[in-house]
Amino acid sequence: MTRLLYWRVGGLGDTLLNLIPARWLAESVGPTTLAVDRRWREAVACFGAATVDEAPLSEALFRDDRVRLAEALAPFETIVAVRSDPDGALLAALRDATPQAKVVVIPPLPPVGAVIPYPVWLMERIGEALGLAPPIEPPLPTPVTPWRGETRELLLTPGSGGRTKRLSPQTVAAVAAWGSAQGLAVTALLGPTEQECGIELPPLPALLSPPFPTLAKRMAGAAMVVGADSGPTHLAALLGAPTLALFGPSDPHRERKNVIEYPRQLFRFPFRGHSAGSGRRNGRESGAYVGIREHCEPDFDTPETTQIVFPHPATVWRPFGPRARWLASPSTTALELALHECGQT
Repeated sequence: MTRLLYWRVGGLGDTLLNLIPARWLAESVGPTTLAVDRRWREAVACFGAATVDEAPLSEALFRDDRVRLAEALAPFETIVAVRSDPDGALLAALRDATPQAKVVVIPPLPPVGAVIPYPVWLMERIGEALGLAPPIEPPLPTPVTPWRGETRELLLTPGSGGRTKRLSPQTVAAVAAWGSAQGLAVTALLGPTEQECGIELPPLPALLSPPFPTLAKRMAGAAMVVGADSGPTHLAALLGAPTLALFGPSDPHRERKNVIEYPRQLFRFPFRGHSAGSGRRNGRESGAYVGIREHCEPDFDTPETTQIVFPHPATVWRPFGPRARWLASPSTTALELALHECGQT
């Protein structure tokens, strides 16, 4: 079996989404080790994945220490680096340090205009580079502690590393009120970022910066998890908990223009979620994605190519999990409907 190193540097949410292509590679190529930020190794370990600290690799590259880099990479026959490499210097350095290995470098972010979920896009790019057919269904990592739903707790994760991705006080209050009305004990999960910025919350019990093994067990027992586009929300989804991710009105990862020309056929892709419409065309909401179902396309007629509202980036960055849902730019009615549907899973 070929030993493979999957090297990804990024935030917690990005790292967790990369577990999906890593799982596929483990099944298709051979034993796979993830080189990740040391802060996320405990989170990745919640899925039994083998990890190494990526910092020594980055430091060896930065210092151009080819001997040290070669020593770290020697155990691997295949190296997949999901990192930015605009001038090809990273690919050249890795090939020089490990001439025995098959080395591919994949851009860490999809291009402007991507309309398929991020892990699916990654697997397509990796498959092209390694000569592998991507899977029909994204393989989800197997959690060490799968969801059991043994408590009547709603875990609310309102914060995020990105300011624009944090839930508004009004949304937090609405979710807390709905949970209380359902007889659920609502608990706010607050990490270091939320504690430092003083996010506005209604009076709620709080779980403050728990270690990842503790957090995973709490999520595995919760009735449901509702949160912003954040690492903990992605963790809950992959653990199998009924999870509702709430996305804001703009791109949660980086600035983009949201009006782009697209061929109509690009909108035929699988996802599950709701997205609020923006603007009107032919008397219908443009960009209105309704219903939680496996295959959706815009609810309006388009010519072969037209200027239309770009699908909400939640279609790319949505959470993955057997009971995961997402909602973009929600109205009060849509939020209540999505909460009810999530609570029924």
